[in-house]
Amino acid sequence: VKGGRIGRVTGLLSSLLNIRVVMQMKNHELQPMVKGRGTKTFKKWLDELITSLSERAVAEIGISYSGSDDWAKEMKESLQAYVEKPISVLETGSIIQTHTGENAWAILIRYHS
Repeated sequence: VKGGRIGRVTGLLSSLLNIRVVMQMKNHELQPMVKGRGTKTFKKWLDELITSLSERAVAEIGISYSGSDDWAKEMKESLQAYVEKPISVLETGSIIQTHTGENAWAILIRYHS
């Protein structure tokens, strides 16, 4: 909302109604993938991601988070079986956190070519 990627009204309604959005960066554009209410949305999406990872050769995975690292650690445990290298879990920098707010996270995946 703060960075201008999502309209203010949409952002306000999302926070009031506990709506969560999972987005992906594709061709330099943020695109919504999943929308829903509460953490069940994320858990369902994570299950779908795990299914897709089992079909591809993953080189590296990284997780970035702001606020609490609980969800990031849970994702790491779920995803580690799909990549040989240890998954890095790092706190998002303060400048990015200014735009994302608390409890935002990102999963970065690099596939073998």
